[in-house]
Amino acid sequence: MKKIKSFLLATVAVITLSSCGGSVASEEELTDERLQQIVDSAIGNYSIMTMDSFPVTEESGEEISLIGDENNFVVLSTSFLVEGKYQVAISWTPNMRNAFKFSTLESGHIEAKPNYPEVGMPDRAYSLTATAKFRGVESDPKTYLFRVVAPTKVANKISLLEAHTATSGQIIWIEGQVTRILLGDYNSAYILDENGVGFSLYHIDFSSEGKVDTGTDKRLIQIGDYVKVVGPKGAYNEQQQVGNITLLELTEKPADFPETLPVHELTEDFFKMKDKVLPGFEESGYDGQSSLVKVEGLKFDHWEDRNGEVIDNAAALKVVGTKNHLNAVALLGETEVLISFNYHMGTDCQREFINFLVNLKAGETFNYKGVLGMYSGLNLQPMASGDLYK
Repeated sequence: MKKIKSFLLATVAVITLSSCGGSVASEEELTDERLQQIVDSAIGNYSIMTMDSFPVTEESGEEISLIGDENNFVVLSTSFLVEGKYQVAISWTPNMRNAFKFSTLESGHIEAKPNYPEVGMPDRAYSLTATAKFRGVESDPKTYLFRVVAPTKVANKISLLEAHTATSGQIIWIEGQVTRILLGDYNSAYILDENGVGFSLYHIDFSSEGKVDTGTDKRLIQIGDYVKVVGPKGAYNEQQQVGNITLLELTEKPADFPETLPVHELTEDFFKMKDKVLPGFEESGYDGQSSLVKVEGLKFDHWEDRNGEVIDNAAALKVVGTKNHLNAVALLGETEVLISFNYHMGTDCQREFINFLVNLKAGETFNYKGVLGMYSGLNLQPMASGDLYK
């Protein structure tokens, strides 16, 4: 059996995943035999299915192992270019309902994550069948067989503070109240515990389609939900997070959980620190990332693109509605504070926040209440209407 390494998850109906019918720039005359050669070439190419960016090279009838402990998944091509000019459509059909969860990537490829058995349950047998089609001519179907192996590791519940120092790759179980969501595409969400420690949930758009299990159905995650999260601990540009989430569900909030969430008020002294530690967390060294903070008396200074190049108001306004990140630099006293505008927040928030800063009068102060973000350094990361205010 061949072994695949990577991610995991969930559900989909019995459907056929495909691109449009296959085309070529010039409609040259081709014989039926030639058309058959083209579709056979496409379906026979190993790279129509990849794992860890490597083509799947299994032979007919050989099972591919998907290991639950490693969160394995495969990536499917929906078209293939033959001889540099014939664009052949590739369709994919799962053998059963809920075998895989499919997500369309920006590249146009399809990410297929298996629905793994629960810990201790028997392995499952799934299959995906591919067919190539070009100008009405189809290849013979090619079926990939999978042995889907249940995970053996049981996640242990840990606090959010412990999660920040957990080993990368460790399967963790954490809980907290949702404080912010990147509503543009549900790329990320943030949770908070009773002590004001925050944590990032990453790629909930891929791993759970931005949905939380309520016990009776699944709906989009909402601010205020108290959730249980299970998945591998990871980090991205120093942001501690759970990505490739295997479980996201509503759970009962502890009886002593505060009605009003803790918000940390930050002063210039905090932003002056070289190695920042959130006040009150000196023993653990927690820097406050993903927590809720309040900063008053900020003054807008200038805009920067993600490369650190200074841009003007006109260029900043052009970012609205695009998939471009943007930074604003503000002053708190004499200390610079970075404000990160992540395009995943969506067009409405982009427009609100950029216009807010553009319309400030020279020297006018403003305030912030929201997530203390992390992207190769701490920053303020507005993502809900009203996070920036006067």
